[in-house]
Amino acid sequence: MSRRLVLVAVLAFVLSACSQSQVAPTPTPTAGCPEPTRVTGLTPTDVSNLATWKQDLANGVSCDKATSDYVTRLEDKKSEQLFANASTFAMIGRVTDAVSGAPVEQVCITPGKPGAICWSRTDRDGWYLLDLGSVFAHEGFYEIFFVKAGYPEQHSVSRMLSGHARIDFQMTK
Repeated sequence: MSRRLVLVAVLAFVLSACSQSQVAPTPTPTAGCPEPTRVTGLTPTDVSNLATWKQDLANGVSCDKATSDYVTRLEDKKSEQLFANASTFAMIGRVTDAVSGAPVEQVCITPGKPGAICWSRTDRDGWYLLDLGSVFAHEGFYEIFFVKAGYPEQHSVSRMLSGHARIDFQMTK
């Protein structure tokens, strides 16, 4: 009986010592800040950009600011990539849903009234490249139409375009 009491006492002591020596987990710098996710096809850029985002948070940058900077860096890189493949007269942009802010894929983009030809389509992240240099090859006033099933036909206001331009568009239902 005394052996049992000694054994119970030793076990209680060991458990007590273990519970007192536990260290609280160190919070990660991203705790409470959801990791940004974007499908871009820019894997090396995504990896280094995410590392920069985590470093910003570790350095005390607010979640909103770090995430905003992440998106800006990503969009700048995507713009650079799209324009690198374009003629000297092209436009790029991103199409999103006006209510949710989500990218809208497979939107048909055309300069002037839509017809049988779809000049460009958005990718799964809402990006498009409309290269006008091979057809129009001159600056001028263009009205850009955005067509997608489930949305009414929409267009940007007529504007002077030359060189490289970026026109983002929000589609409304």
